[in-house]
Amino acid sequence: MSNRYRELKRAEKQHTSRRMAAEDMQQELQALFPLLDTALIAAIANESDDIESAKEILEVLNAEAVADGLDAPVNDLHWSETSEELAGSTATSSALSLGALEDLNLDDAGDLDHEALSFLVLSFPKQKLANLKIALRKCNGDVVRAVDELLNKELLDQEKEIEGLPQSGTVDDLFVGDGLPRRKGKKKKHVHDTSPTEDESVQNGSSWERFGIEVEWLTKHLHLPREKVTSAYHAASSSLPAALRTLLSLPRDEASEICAREDYIQNLVTLERSHGMVTTETCTNILVAAHGDMETATSIANILQRSATAPRGSSTTSSATVSGTSTPRKTPATTQTKSYAAASLIDEDDIRNPAQVRALAQEYAAKRDAAYRQAALAFKRGKSDHLLGGATSYYSDLGRSYDAKFRKWQQLAATSHVASNSTANRIDLHGVSVQEALVITKEAVTQWWSRTKVMEYKTHDVGAGALWIITGVGNHSEGGEARLGPAVRRWLERDGWVVKGGGKGSLVVTGVVKMGKK
Repeated sequence: MSNRYRELKRAEKQHTSRRMAAEDMQQELQALFPLLDTALIAAIANESDDIESAKEILEVLNAEAVADGLDAPVNDLHWSETSEELAGSTATSSALSLGALEDLNLDDAGDLDHEALSFLVLSFPKQKLANLKIALRKCNGDVVRAVDELLNKELLDQEKEIEGLPQSGTVDDLFVGDGLPRRKGKKKKHVHDTSPTEDESVQNGSSWERFGIEVEWLTKHLHLPREKVTSAYHAASSSLPAALRTLLSLPRDEASEICAREDYIQNLVTLERSHGMVTTETCTNILVAAHGDMETATSIANILQRSATAPRGSSTTSSATVSGTSTPRKTPATTQTKSYAAASLIDEDDIRNPAQVRALAQEYAAKRDAAYRQAALAFKRGKSDHLLGGATSYYSDLGRSYDAKFRKWQQLAATSHVASNSTANRIDLHGVSVQEALVITKEAVTQWWSRTKVMEYKTHDVGAGALWIITGVGNHSEGGEARLGPAVRRWLERDGWVVKGGGKGSLVVTGVVKMGKK
């Protein structure tokens, strides 16, 4: 009895010690970061193994809060403040427009759920705190919807980051209150009755134009809610064939009624014979989803047939693959996606070309998005069942792991793209983001300098050749101002390289700054 008592007292003492240590750590962190929400600090402190790990995360958030001009703790902010005060004046923070802020009822919305905000911070550490707050407010505190909105924003941010590729309009032009893309200008006639395989605007428009047309077509012809179609479309990394497969697999209440029709068997046989790469089960699902309409069913089967016969490793962006055309056109790197099912067949050790690298990156992006959605669902259900707290952490960690792999392969894809358009003394950075360009430039300039010194040693020819870096003039950048060139030049000069302007849209590296002149 006495042994049992001593064990209990020891356990109680250890628990008290851990609790006091956690409280001390939380108090210390609150003193260090007064601008941040106390609930947010507590959540990060509980998730961290030690105070140093917590500090690293909080320092990033605190720096963003300072950059956004926040001079009061986050929990003291109210949504009656303007969007500029919340999001700051930087291009990054103003990029988020998850619907016009003036459409939101800020006065009656109430306080934000600190637990939900903490979850979003842990799941999206690279997003500004103000953006997370706006997303949560836009979705009326619904974490699942907020995660979808933020994933959509990250996709848009990636496309806007690509330098030297056409940008079409501002975010405010693309989004309205329901969070779905819209385009200003004349309405296209008969868009709702046009298959995405035939519409010319799908072939030639931006990814967001394709998004609007394809989601509209899927919503109407598959007889499904727009919200469900949109979710499947993004989970498939904007791949129309992959989204179709997901949506066709959904259970249908009307299936038995449609299969009992007199013309069902004949239509099924016709569909199978004309689309040999599409299975009987899929043909059945197509007919059910199309409510027996053979014209719609044939259009759907055509998309899946072309996807099944596409060469392994080729990109299957919906606008290019399903259109059936072979006309080459420049496509933003972030939209060169592959069917999620097909991408999963690629082994990391069996990468053969840049298209496969990009496809693998998109596979990890799709897995990341799925993990974050699972985490959001677990968090939402955990409100009533605390046993699901572990599931939330698991899926959040999984999402962050997939995100790291996505960024790794995305960088490799950018490197492959630049390498295919460059030579030993000339690199072309068109088509990559600023962050990707800096990584590529660092590697390229180091290799160039090593080659130059070896050549000088062998030939005794000092100054064997300069390195030309093509950055573009920024005609297609947001605001028409170059971002890539100035960023690359600043980094080169900071790192001690001699940089000269080689003309419009280019830089010339001629050597390193001599000691004492830097």
